[in-house]
Amino acid sequence: MLTVNSDTLDETGSGTCRITYPDGAEIWADTNCTGSVGSGCTGEFRVTDGTGRFAGASGLGDVRFATRQRVYRILDDGRLDEIIFGVAYWDDYIVRPPD
Repeated sequence: MLTVNSDTLDETGSGTCRITYPDGAEIWADTNCTGSVGSGCTGEFRVTDGTGRFAGASGLGDVRFATRQRVYRILDDGRLDEIIFGVAYWDDYIVRPPD
């Protein structure tokens, strides 16, 4: 989830990520970030587990999220809903297999 302060345009985010490879193996990770609208949100990407060849994996790296497209809609109760599409960049990202 990404939260944006509409006065300062500062943003904070956190969430869970699942990366699925063609062979069906998955990496599971938690991520958090801070930044500002237009500059992206940078933070930590921490591998917590996985499946298949990544079962029991761990790891850590830096990540930057950049927004590429926003879609807005008005909900039935009048609130504005925003869906954000973007891209993630990983730097010095390491996954360690289980012992």
